[in-house]
Amino acid sequence: SDVCSSDLSEDHISGNATTTLRVAAPKGAYKVWILLGAPGGGGTSGPNRFVVWDSRIACGKSAVSATFPGEHEARVLTMDVVSDGTLDFQISTRNRWLLNGMAIVPSSQWESVKGEKLARYEQDVYLLPEEEWAKWTKTEHEEKNPMPEFTKEEQDRGLVTYTRSYISNIWPNTAPLRAEIDAPVRAFATPGEYEPLNFAILPLRDLKDVRVQFSDLKSKDGQSIDASSIDTRFVKYMWSRPNYNYLYTTYRVPDVLMPMVPSDLTKGENFRVWATVRVAEGTPPGTYGGKAEIFSGEKKLQEVPLELRVLPIHLEKDQGITYGMCYTLRDNNPVVNASRANDAFSREWFRGKVEKEIRDMVEHGMNGVEWSLPGKKNENGDFEPDFDLLATLIDMGRRAGFDGRPMPLQLLHPVANIYFDKYGIERPGRHLKDVKMPPQAYFDDITKLVERIEAERKLRGWPEFLYYPLDEPEPLGSPDVVPFVAKLMESIKKVPGVRIYMTGDPINERGGPPWDPVYPFIDVWCNQPFKPDYETIKAEAGPRKDAEYWCYPNHVCGEFDKTRNIGARMTYGFGFWRSGYRALIPWIYQYDQGNPWNYLDGEWSDVMVRTADDGSPIPVVIWEVYREGIDDMRYITTLEHWIERAKAAGRNDLAKAGRADLDTIWNSIKVQYRYQDDGLWSANKHLKDNKPPVTPVGGRLENGMWDPAVFDADRLKIANRIIEIINALAKP
Repeated sequence: SDVCSSDLSEDHISGNATTTLRVAAPKGAYKVWILLGAPGGGGTSGPNRFVVWDSRIACGKSAVSATFPGEHEARVLTMDVVSDGTLDFQISTRNRWLLNGMAIVPSSQWESVKGEKLARYEQDVYLLPEEEWAKWTKTEHEEKNPMPEFTKEEQDRGLVTYTRSYISNIWPNTAPLRAEIDAPVRAFATPGEYEPLNFAILPLRDLKDVRVQFSDLKSKDGQSIDASSIDTRFVKYMWSRPNYNYLYTTYRVPDVLMPMVPSDLTKGENFRVWATVRVAEGTPPGTYGGKAEIFSGEKKLQEVPLELRVLPIHLEKDQGITYGMCYTLRDNNPVVNASRANDAFSREWFRGKVEKEIRDMVEHGMNGVEWSLPGKKNENGDFEPDFDLLATLIDMGRRAGFDGRPMPLQLLHPVANIYFDKYGIERPGRHLKDVKMPPQAYFDDITKLVERIEAERKLRGWPEFLYYPLDEPEPLGSPDVVPFVAKLMESIKKVPGVRIYMTGDPINERGGPPWDPVYPFIDVWCNQPFKPDYETIKAEAGPRKDAEYWCYPNHVCGEFDKTRNIGARMTYGFGFWRSGYRALIPWIYQYDQGNPWNYLDGEWSDVMVRTADDGSPIPVVIWEVYREGIDDMRYITTLEHWIERAKAAGRNDLAKAGRADLDTIWNSIKVQYRYQDDGLWSANKHLKDNKPPVTPVGGRLENGMWDPAVFDADRLKIANRIIEIINALAKP
């Protein structure tokens, strides 16, 4: 009921054996359009929610395939075939195939048929049916720069390339500055670091089958970074919303980083190339050069020069910092999906998806995740934890590199659902809206549940859990909210040695009864960054003083606008350092509602990382920016460590110079609440105007926010000071 669909996307045939579809077709060349997916039959007890569909269709020398899970995802595939009077489509699978519709179009008629007929069906799949689509206001980025005059050579070539900081959004209609055109791609990195290399292609006419190929990167003394170390992708524009639950306004945002494949480019619409190079440990320092070649079919159109400087630095981590991530939800958990799947292929696919996603989180700098306790209601009406499933998740995290630090264990389902049902009390709404105080037996059951979890944790040698029973309770939701929360937390604290984690506003700015009865029980408050002011909280007297304070930066996790790259890098790096907070844990690594390739068809928008056919993660831009912010923090940490080493070596001059650099950067940062100024939020003015937000290019932004170029300039300043100290201390 929460997902918009169409008759064609819901109707399908499926099977688990190889079959052939024979079609009589006059001799000639054809383009075949295939729709498959969105089989429905979902829900927690539905037959298709836990199926991984695997459809392979071959005809002559052409073949296409798609593999994806569940009841909502849908795909459109195309293939070129030649008929000798009949076309035999062999449909095969490693599990179950499905097919919704097929159009076989003479190649000479393809463009007109696609535009006049098939585009409407694709709109149903990737956007909304026409009557629903008509209700939405479509807008576009407001480009401030005029389009430059293009030379005859550029016009004859059919494109220009330009470079811009990867945290500056390049929208479909962004105009390049003349100084950016034909500029080389330059970056610097340390061994073991991932670093973006990107540029944009602006087509001056329609171009077919465009692809980009990166060369090896070589230094003057013969060292090489192999092209296989460069992950080459392009930025896919997605129709999105200004906010995850905002309806009837949409615009195209630069979001998903798709693997590089030959693509047709439209005149005047940007095509951003996003490559990520991993500099292997042990790579010798120096400047490495190479090129990115742009082809249309087999014709080379242009080369873009590349330059990567590898620094003689080993980046260090502040082990006291937690970079976490909400990962598993009760109803959106790949391990749970694997346990509920009825076939071996689906079970293995879901398990592989988890392994790949956790490894991806570690590679992006995460060192822990928030788990959701799996389980279900038993015959007595109690919550029965599935400790074996939880063990599977924890073991996967250990193997991937999570370091065993205390992380939240979510208990929302038993606390707010199961045990309210047991005692015949209406479940509370979101954030405890209309909650009614349950009897003492309810709280006794919560104590017993936590006792069971703690006993199992110790038996299995798991790390400490931070018990997370409620999400953002609102004191205004009911007169019983504060008394209920206080009594709930007290029931958990009856278990010796446990700590409690709570999301929400610790100073209760929205009003309602104060949290005073709750404060003594909370060990970790997780609130919006970076407010309350950390120094103010720690200086206060009273029960709040001794709690840890974490932040959940959902504002830069795609829950709101998906293009907050500057705010994301600030939140995860320099701004995080300046804030004084020590942990970030946003919602969520991946959230899907409806077709994961359609951000408009659900009540809420899909969020963050997408999934490839093999279950591996497909990143989004803001996820890559997280890693860059984390690397900013590692540069800062490394310099701080070298300052201490300089002091220990009696080189106070070096230490003083390093500290002066950090102090200069520190004083240039204005810590902001969710970085909502500078056009990043501005009271959500873009929502009211039905327009996407505007991020200026060039010049310093208002209210202390940084221009994109400042981030790398300050990072390089830090790197150069580290190198200076290393070299000085190495001298006898």
